Order: sequence, then C-alpha cells, then structure tokens
Amino acid sequence: MVPPPHGLHPTGIPHPAIVTSNIKQEPLPSHSHPQESARPLSIKKEEEKKRPHIKKPLNAFMLYMKEMRAKVVAECTLKESAAINQILGRRVSRGGTKGLG
Repeated sequence: MVPPPHGLHPTGIPHPAIVTSNIKQEPLPSHSHPQESARPLSIKKEEEKKRPHIKKPLNAFMLYMKEMRAKVVAECTLKESAAINQILGRRVSRGGTKGLG
C-alpha cells in the first residue's frame, strides 16, 4: 500500500487540522453588494443623511405617559424621570386607564 500524500487521510480526504500549501482554500463569500463596496464610505454617509428619518409612532403606553406625566408630577412633586415612569407603569398595570390597549 502506498502512503497517502502529506495531510491526507488514507481515504484521500484532507484532515481539517492539517492544511498544506498544495490545498487551495476558497475565500468565504461576501454578503455585501458589489455596488456598495465600490462606493467610498464618505459618500454612503452623505446619502444616509439625505434620507428623511421617519419616526416610529408612539405606542399606547407612550401616549398615556405623555398625557399623564404632568398630572403625576403635580400630584407627587417628583422630578426624577425613573420614579415618574414607575408610578405611571403601576397605574397602567392596575388598569387605571380608560381606553388604553
């Protein structure tokens, strides 16, 4: 029996731990588009700035917070945003809202 070439298993399949210079490895495919990679980075940023930013609409809780925040601040004389958000969150979870959700 003739010994296999260096780096090959007796079956002829290359061993993953042994890579020799005579085995060519293919580069991994790139997921970017060829047109995008050809453009300079500064042009990409300028194009992104030109696009109008469309804000995501507020959900029901955010609309409730916007409406009720001033009332909670007046009632509790708190100025910390986190504490106000906790109070508003508790009121929503208790079901103290009309028409929310």
